[in-house]
Amino acid sequence: MYEELMTDVENVVATEHEKIKIFEGPRVSQETIASWIAKLERLITNRDTAAVIAHLARLVPEYQPAPPAVAHDPSLWKCAAVGSAV
Repeated sequence: MYEELMTDVENVVATEHEKIKIFEGPRVSQETIASWIAKLERLITNRDTAAVIAHLARLVPEYQPAPPAVAHDPSLWKCAAVGSAV
């Protein structure tokens, strides 16, 4: 099986082994990452679900949040994961 997960801003770098490749993306400083995490922790502490989701979406543009009803009710997660109607 072969699967390649890559974003538009990543580049593929070859290695000595033909089947091993390195994906390089934009570098982010440790200070920036620490700031993102601190903000996420504040939002979680404040239980601001909408702001947490918005923050994650800014950090990971490919992130596709679950519909609000599913995100707030863990009993529905299994149904959503298999594509069942809720």
